Amino acid sequence: MLAELHYRFYEAAPFLKFAHFAANLAILEAFDGCPKVHVVDFAIMHGQQWPSLMYALANREGGPPHLRITGVSPHSTGGGDELREVGFRLTEIAHSLNIEFMFQGVSANKLDDVFPWMLHLATDEQVAVNSVLQLHRLLVDPDADPTVRAPIDTVLEWIAAIRPKVFTVVEQEVDHNKSAANLD
Repeated sequence: MLAELHYRFYEAAPFLKFAHFAANLAILEAFDGCPKVHVVDFAIMHGQQWPSLMYALANREGGPPHLRITGVSPHSTGGGDELREVGFRLTEIAHSLNIEFMFQGVSANKLDDVFPWMLHLATDEQVAVNSVLQLHRLLVDPDADPTVRAPIDTVLEWIAAIRPKVFTVVEQEVDHNKSAANLD
């Protein structure tokens, strides 16, 4: 039921489609000519972003690269394994396009529970990190305890450490850096 509602929202509202289109274009350009590519998606959801990238990679000059997608998603609720289902669906699409493909799911309820070792990065791959509406969840109140490290700092540091070829970020415009007492 939730998946159906998400799909209907995705089809009706242009924001996410446009965000995915823009991110995919940046990723496609960054991967131009790369034989092995790895996309780390901080919010794989139902994998709706990736079929269009796969079609573009399959039709690029020189043929498609070996593609690996690592999807981060909260732990399954309701007894299903959504990450596995997304992986199967993306694998079927890749197979139909003659793309060598591998999917890996990482279950984490919070993005700051993900660590680079969980991604199984290979030295011969070019990496893209994709974050759609996730980084704002890592912000903390700047008036809070200054001894507490903000989760966004930790995540951004390990992203920089893995040196992705491209880091795509989609966030809504909002000011998260003011405490409620300072708002007009």
